Amino acid sequence: MYQSETGYFLYVVFLFLSTGALILTVDAKRYKTSNLRREGKYAFFMGWFNVLAGIALWGGNWVYSTYIA
Repeated sequence: MYQSETGYFLYVVFLFLSTGALILTVDAKRYKTSNLRREGKYAFFMGWFNVLAGIALWGGNWVYSTYIA
């Protein structure tokens, strides 16, 4: 999926970053205050996975567009 071919790539990056931030701020805190430890750990993991996936996609796209394309 190249940025020059599709205009939706940055939307995907934004969705990864925003959903990760929302999971971390809303779900993980609610599970922690409700003493649901397993669900809280899973939400914490999934939130950071989404944030890191968004950063990795954004960085990978920058490397590709700067050095390869």
